[in-house]
Amino acid sequence: MGNIFASLHFEYLLGETAVHEIVRDFSSIWNGQKATDMSVKTNDWMNNVNDFYEEMQFPNCIGAMDGKLS
Repeated sequence: MGNIFASLHFEYLLGETAVHEIVRDFSSIWNGQKATDMSVKTNDWMNNVNDFYEEMQFPNCIGAMDGKLS
């Protein structure tokens, strides 16, 4: 999202080193998985985003949770 580690450090009350390690670990997981899992689902997700926007007029969102158990 364009934040610097110092900003995230204050936002989440973690050390800058911890934030750096979390971002690095997540990035390596993301880069390893996106080629296998994300390419197939991207079109489905974009369809869900468009459907959700048409129904709820809430952009850039796949869906919502209301906390109800049915």
